[in-house]
Amino acid sequence: LEFRRVLFRSKVLVVMGFESAESACAFTPAILETEPSAVELIPRTLIERARAVPAYARRLGFVEGDPAALLVIEYTGATHSEALATAEEIGRQGRVLAEPTEQADLWAVRKAGLGLLMSVPGDSKPITFMEDVAVPVEQLSRYVQEADRILAENGTHGEWYAHASAGCLHMRPLVNLKTEAGVKQMRTIADADRKSTRLN
Repeated sequence: LEFRRVLFRSKVLVVMGFESAESACAFTPAILETEPSAVELIPRTLIERARAVPAYARRLGFVEGDPAALLVIEYTGATHSEALATAEEIGRQGRVLAEPTEQADLWAVRKAGLGLLMSVPGDSKPITFMEDVAVPVEQLSRYVQEADRILAENGTHGEWYAHASAGCLHMRPLVNLKTEAGVKQMRTIADADRKSTRLN
């Protein structure tokens, strides 16, 4: 492990914007063919919440436009040039973050992700009952599509984030558990998710 830390000491990030979490997940298998060291999914809501907090708003230079989801792709190498070479190839479709300060800003926002998502105003809060889904990477897009359909049919939505490269995503639907209707909504969503999103 110590040898690996020494060998791969330089990191470069590529940030790519997508029109939906589903399309970001659909692109992930192609990204994995370039052998990145990590691929993270960041949703629009996290960026929107970060913009409302001055300490994080000034660290959002990595965001271009108003994408519904971002993929953050990390490449490592023994030298900066080695890591940058692969990143620049895929970076033609996104933005390359080669400077440590740029990368630190992105990871600071990503690290604060759960807290930012949980700070949504109102009685409907992101509730943990579809958390830590793990599916084959090639099935990520299908799973997200099915889960989003279930949420929409039940009058709510949530945000996907976390480790796309490992097929591990977090989802917390917005539900108001202060009401009987909200409790029923949560149960209906959980039952539908269990029955309808099983992967063959």
